[in-house]
Amino acid sequence: MPYQTGVLLMKKPNFTVVIPLFNKAQHILRTLKSVQSQKYPAAEIIVVDDGSTDNGASVVKAANIKNLRFIKQKNGGVSSARNRGIELASHEYIAFLDADDRWLPLYLAETAALIQKFPKAGVFGTRYQVVEAGGQYVDAKIDIGEVDPTGVILNDFFDIASRGDLPFMMSSITVRKSLLNRIGAFPLNEPMGEDQDLFCRAALNSQIAYSNNIHSLY
Repeated sequence: MPYQTGVLLMKKPNFTVVIPLFNKAQHILRTLKSVQSQKYPAAEIIVVDDGSTDNGASVVKAANIKNLRFIKQKNGGVSSARNRGIELASHEYIAFLDADDRWLPLYLAETAALIQKFPKAGVFGTRYQVVEAGGQYVDAKIDIGEVDPTGVILNDFFDIASRGDLPFMMSSITVRKSLLNRIGAFPLNEPMGEDQDLFCRAALNSQIAYSNNIHSLY
């Protein structure tokens, strides 16, 4: 890696965005546009249609989104769809986004900055807001205290999670593909909690870099 004035310069990371899709036709275009509007562009977007019965596939195909790959499979559940996206991902950094969530324009830029600052981390997460019925935006109740706004390493994911909401959710997390290959991806046939299953295994096997700035909407 090249040096400049004594500072190690990393190659800018490339992101694969993995979006599982199941009967979210009314939301998926808004979600895709939130990826398209990123100030730091995604290198690849993979939408895995998990046997939808609505017109979501048509919406995606008509969206004209750059670097988008559309994959259709028989219904196998959200873990199966995410795992297919991981398998097909061309890049090391996999940013997950659910089909009815969205990113604010600086999400990938913030994540890229975390990668530059904490190159040994395997997981990169950001704070998020919950959009409730009626369009009310509510901050997640994350008990993390005052932290460096440029990012920190979470010293104890489990302690933070036990005192309030999770510090990140599925649509505000990016994971190295090499880490997923090492610890396993999402568990199949779990009706709920498949995301937290992965979070826990990742926390036990890797550093988690975190931004306390809000960049995702759930």
